[in-house]
Amino acid sequence: MLEWPSVMIEVGYAGRMDFLRLNVEWWLINSKDKTRFVIIIELKKDPFALHIECWMMIADSGRRQTRQTPALIPRCVQDFDIDEAGEVTSIMGSTELKIPYHCIFDEVPKPSPPPATFGSCELTTFALWMIEGLE
Repeated sequence: MLEWPSVMIEVGYAGRMDFLRLNVEWWLINSKDKTRFVIIIELKKDPFALHIECWMMIADSGRRQTRQTPALIPRCVQDFDIDEAGEVTSIMGSTELKIPYHCIFDEVPKPSPPPATFGSCELTTFALWMIEGLE
C-alpha cells in the first residue's frame, strides 16, 4: 500500500526575500530529507509582479564530500517572473515549473516517472488569479 508523504506548508508575511531564503535553507538542511522541495512566492502589488523560486538539495560539485561536510547543498533550481500581462520569464531558461517525482512520493519506481509539470499557461492562470485577489 502506498503511503502519502507528509506535506508541510509555511505561510507568512516576510519583508524580505533574503529571510525566506534563509528559512528555505534551514528546512532543507535540517529536516532530515523530509522536506525535499520548497517553493517561495513573492507577490508585488504595484505594479503587479509574481516571482517564484523552487529550491531543493543538489550535489555540490565544488566541495569534496567528508563526514562533516554533506555533498548536498540547498539551491534555487528554478525561478519564474510573471508580469501583470501574465508573461512568464525565467533567468534559468525553462518556463515550466517541474517538481521531481521523488520530491512528492517516498518511493520511486523504476523507471522513474516524469516530474509534475506546470507550464507557462498554468503559471499565468495562477498569477492572474492572484491579481484578482488583490483587487
